[in-house]
Amino acid sequence: MALELLRIQLADWPGFELEHAERLSAGVQRLERGDVDVVLLDLDLPDSRGLDTFTKLRNQAAAVPIVVLTSMDDEDQAAKAVQLGAQDYLIKGQVESELLGRSLRYAIERQRLLRELEETRQREQYERELSSLERAGASSDSPTTADVFGQAPLGKSSPVPFGELVQWYAGLIDLAVEQRTFKVEHDLHGRVRQLAERLGFLKAVPRDLVEIHSAAIKDRAASLPDQKAQACREEAQFILLELMGHLCTFYRKYATGVMAGHSPHRSSGAGGDASAKDSANG
Repeated sequence: MALELLRIQLADWPGFELEHAERLSAGVQRLERGDVDVVLLDLDLPDSRGLDTFTKLRNQAAAVPIVVLTSMDDEDQAAKAVQLGAQDYLIKGQVESELLGRSLRYAIERQRLLRELEETRQREQYERELSSLERAGASSDSPTTADVFGQAPLGKSSPVPFGELVQWYAGLIDLAVEQRTFKVEHDLHGRVRQLAERLGFLKAVPRDLVEIHSAAIKDRAASLPDQKAQACREEAQFILLELMGHLCTFYRKYATGVMAGHSPHRSSGAGGDASAKDSANG
């Protein structure tokens, strides 16, 4: 399909700005820079032909809607591309201005709806997993566990350290999201281990971890856009799982006498507050 004909046809649809790449490799490079709403992809390019053209581009830009452009002889391949995730396909020589514009607009809208559905699915999955953790935390605070630790929930018995631990946890979420977004390196594992040790000295139980986790999420994600809030929830979930693992290790060491030199206790005094703050800042 001639480039100039495309420009003429899209001129009837305000809002479209056409950019052209002769080769698949050039198209991939352009997509890496972002700010592309939809791709009209010819399956036959100088450096790639057939369905392989679509799969290569799809692998590089899964979030961008693709409308496949093909000849009548290759309509079966175009249909397979739709099965693999293309939003639509058009046949060369049979594309009018109205059909072209409508297909591109619908592709953008369908991709947006699919993204929202996926975000909703992930959010519901996260909420189910969090509910499961909350139930596990509640069940772990059985009379036997309560007899061992002899403590009320950390948020009630030591509200000041609890608040500082929430902020510490929230700070870890910030670092995790920053590391994920900007590909920087933070010593997250070391910081999570420090937090686990602090929780161990405070005799925290799974219920306390879930309450800290939930409070930190509310603090960080409440005012963020959906995409950023979802990133916070995902990273917080990884932190919670790692934190539980470190805390279990801490208690195993304590129970076997490895930690005999320490005296785990809950503290609501100034010393306990200072320790939580210093560790968080360090």
